[in-house]
Amino acid sequence: MFDLIYKITGVPFGYVLGWFYDLFHDYGIAILVVTIIVKLITIPFNIKSQKSMAKFTALKPKEEAIRRKIKDPQKQQEAIAQMYQEEGASPMSGCLPNIVPFILLIGYYGVMRQPLTYMWHVAKDKILEIGTVLKDAGIAALEKFDPAVNSSLMNYELQIAQEMTQHADKLTGIDLGSTSMSISSLIDKIDFNFLGMEFFNLAAVPNIKEFNFIWFLPFIAAITTLLSTLFTMKTSPSSADSQQNNCMMRGMMFGMPILTLWIGFTMPSAMSYYWILSNILGAIQSYIMPKLIRDKKSGVDQELVEQRRTQRNAIRQAGLKHTFAENQAALPAKKKNKK
Repeated sequence: MFDLIYKITGVPFGYVLGWFYDLFHDYGIAILVVTIIVKLITIPFNIKSQKSMAKFTALKPKEEAIRRKIKDPQKQQEAIAQMYQEEGASPMSGCLPNIVPFILLIGYYGVMRQPLTYMWHVAKDKILEIGTVLKDAGIAALEKFDPAVNSSLMNYELQIAQEMTQHADKLTGIDLGSTSMSISSLIDKIDFNFLGMEFFNLAAVPNIKEFNFIWFLPFIAAITTLLSTLFTMKTSPSSADSQQNNCMMRGMMFGMPILTLWIGFTMPSAMSYYWILSNILGAIQSYIMPKLIRDKKSGVDQELVEQRRTQRNAIRQAGLKHTFAENQAALPAKKKNKK
């Protein structure tokens, strides 16, 4: 399953990231630009999700009326489903914006762990050959590397790429074959330091026991995840009166930062860096999105306002009719009293 997603999203992701890396000659800036592109791609899905959430909020009074009227659980659910179908509201329409970033994240994860494969398109057998040469040269970081066992390269390719820059003299005899560059040209390209700062190595895995600059990245990623979730909850038109929805959102609000912190200390710091950028851009997107929707005359905010106005008018008219009926009923009694 994940291998298929790697191939579908990892290959184009790798080409795009590699192209921006060649353009800016900086891994961190390339990730920043690609993250912005990813956010732009997901804007239409997020707009659709916002409209769907607002529509469900507007239909909440109808759903509650059905629940009061029909007590049988099965018939109740059937009536609610029919009402949503008639109104053109689909529960699945709000799920797609959450699925798309997840699929793109898997693609980014694949590129981050295997840059030689996806960014620089080095053949698998050549990467295994490079890894074997470095291991035979006594490189401690590749002591446990075994081409037969680690043929997937998922756990070693990034380490091999970093060791290539430190031991270029041991790789001069390797021919990359179909790749258009030589081994020396490839080694010259490899640089995972953000803005040339060695302490900001985006390929390094943060060690919780080793206090340095990248040690802060998982914590910053977790904090921005929490803040981004809170901001999104505040700006999204959701059914705030739904207890089930509130419990789910609270679980995500605290669960995601914890998960982000844990992953940040088990993966290269490029992952935490990507999350920080994604969270900041996501918060900006959440702030702008309602304004974009409100600016459209046919936008959901106008629809929501009209629906609520109609509901208020209906309630007001029902109240007036009830008051009129009471007054009419009271007239005969008043006439008798006068007599």
